[in-house]
Amino acid sequence: MNYAGRIETLRTEMQDKGVAGVFLPLDASFEYFTGAKRSTNINTRIRQNSAEYASLLITEKDVVYFNSRLTAMEMMASIGQYPTITRAITFPDADLTGDTFVSACIDFGLKGKTLAHLQDTTSSIVLRLQKDLEAAWVNFDPVVQGMRAVKDSEELALMRKAAEINDKIYSAVFTRLVPGTAVAEIAREIDKLVLSFGADATSFHTSVMNFGPLEGDGYGDRYPVLRRGYTVSFDYGVLYKGYCSDFGRTVFFGEPDGDMVKAHELVMSAQKAGIAAMRAGKVNGEELNLLARQVIIEGGYDEEFTHRLGHGIGKDVHERPFLAEGEKRVLETGMCFTVEPSILLPRRGMLRVEDVVMATPEGGENFNSTSWDLVVIE
Repeated sequence: MNYAGRIETLRTEMQDKGVAGVFLPLDASFEYFTGAKRSTNINTRIRQNSAEYASLLITEKDVVYFNSRLTAMEMMASIGQYPTITRAITFPDADLTGDTFVSACIDFGLKGKTLAHLQDTTSSIVLRLQKDLEAAWVNFDPVVQGMRAVKDSEELALMRKAAEINDKIYSAVFTRLVPGTAVAEIAREIDKLVLSFGADATSFHTSVMNFGPLEGDGYGDRYPVLRRGYTVSFDYGVLYKGYCSDFGRTVFFGEPDGDMVKAHELVMSAQKAGIAAMRAGKVNGEELNLLARQVIIEGGYDEEFTHRLGHGIGKDVHERPFLAEGEKRVLETGMCFTVEPSILLPRRGMLRVEDVVMATPEGGENFNSTSWDLVVIE
């Protein structure tokens, strides 16, 4: 990956906008500009001294890694592997209030300058430097998200592999779809297969949605056991070498009636229409969302399609731009999206499909190959 080239592109934007430094959180954008692995996502917070100031600072001359000593120990042992990082500063255990961070920012000549934050840069960084350094702030999230939206050939190869792993997982778990099996058991099996097929982790919480006559009143209140008369809808993804996939299919337990068959056909037709229209330079996210949605509206299921058509995907499983109302950015070659129309019929079934698709001048290139045919398990 050309990390140095990415940093130079960002610095050009900084110069054009009069920005002396950009503060990135230690997330996917940190990984995007340095190659260093992002902080692990976990279910509970681990608080360390001054951890709210952990960040990557990019200036005209330096790329600086900030973190608390304990959290940074593993990273510091391998810091030489990431040549774009020119300085690494850790906060000593006694520093509970970010004084080391502020002092370093002064040394880098940032006092009184215009700085840039992203959407996920902590408020502690913004407010502290606004107060102590009299810094002005601008939002660079559109700049960084805009860079990340268009994938290069190396990124696309990793995303194709991530999608391929999803297809393999689906084929492997299909044999476990037996009436009487707990839905939670299927989800656990998917999570195990993620690792066995070479991915690093799931890209989000695995969801196996069991919809039918005895489901509860709420969207998330689903029946816990596979049984005849239900649909099982999958929504899962993997993280492979820093890049995400997201996948979905629907399986019927027992032969569906005519209305359910119609709804399934509409969902597949809507996806097909959306993918065909993903011509780079010709359509924006809002227009694509409406085009695919119109297929379902004309089939009589407007209110039952409850979400947007899709979202950008790459180093994060959900990232800009979106295939949704209000998204005006025109698609470019190399942009990747999920295309995931659905129809939700309470106490009857959830009909959904989801693939990762890249925009090209001729239309979308689907990275998945799992069959789109209606599947019935008796």
